[in-house]
Amino acid sequence: MDIEVNTLHWLSGLFEGEACFSKGIPSAPNRRHISVQMTDEDVITRVANLFDNGYVLVPPAKQHWKAAYKFTLSGKRAVHLMKLLYPLMGERRRQQIDRSLTNYIYPSGHSHAKLSDEQVREIKQRIAVKEKAREIALDYGVTIFTIREISQGKIWKHISVEETFEPSDNVSDFKYDLESIYWLAGLLEAEGSFCAPTPSQPKRPYINLAMTDEDVVARAAAIIGIGYSHIHSKHEKHKGYFLAHPRGARAVNLMRQLYPLMGERRRQQIDHALENYIEITDGKGENHSQSKLTAAQVIQIKRRLVRGDSVKLIASNYGVSYYTIHDIKRGKSWTHVTLD
Repeated sequence: MDIEVNTLHWLSGLFEGEACFSKGIPSAPNRRHISVQMTDEDVITRVANLFDNGYVLVPPAKQHWKAAYKFTLSGKRAVHLMKLLYPLMGERRRQQIDRSLTNYIYPSGHSHAKLSDEQVREIKQRIAVKEKAREIALDYGVTIFTIREISQGKIWKHISVEETFEPSDNVSDFKYDLESIYWLAGLLEAEGSFCAPTPSQPKRPYINLAMTDEDVVARAAAIIGIGYSHIHSKHEKHKGYFLAHPRGARAVNLMRQLYPLMGERRRQQIDHALENYIEITDGKGENHSQSKLTAAQVIQIKRRLVRGDSVKLIASNYGVSYYTIHDIKRGKSWTHVTLD
């Protein structure tokens, strides 16, 4: 099974939220399974196409529920995929995989390549100078994911190579590494929400990620560069959950980078969240990168506001949001355009 590394990270994020890793049934005890079920057919189709598999329609259990689509991978391919995914998963999913693979009988001839300290030192040096993980893996007879784990400091931690980097301080310019953005895309496809700004904060679209798995939320928050919160349940029998909640420019930047990787439903959410977003820059008025109005139009708008025309009606006439006109009325935008 040859899966491109960014695709594997996308799968791990998606499976973190939606997959089930299970043992074989009594009649086929050595046949393990991975299944994922969602209402988004385009996402399930994408997963199924990766493995040249089909998927099934799951009729809704109740009349007002949506139909769902289920993909299942079984047998040796499922076992191999579990092993590839394992280093990328959170604690709860790792436990599922451990349980699934307990007592699994590997085919004869199965072996694991081993590395020496010196080889690992060489590998880390090659990683430091940006050599491709696939080429390094081929040279040492290991999988690309072994190299990735070494690179991420998950294994062979006692072998170190000094390296430094300077992260960007500019949120709008910050670029996430590909593996992280693919992982976030999969995770947020399963568990995220992309939200339009609230009336009280019209320039702050936001993303919600809420899960009971603290390690997964903590990982996502660290990638995004924010903290996260523990939300306690009001009911003793229910678990609390952990919330990562990027807002404003940071959320907008992330949405734009995630957009090409998301399914149709999430793209629609992002479109809605960014529909009336006005980016804060040094530009003014119609020179602003996100401006939908000209100075001449703003003069007309200000005259109508003086006459008492409603903000809602003006916004509809000019094809902008209520809050765009509201900001003009309150003197929060277009302050350099004045009436004679």
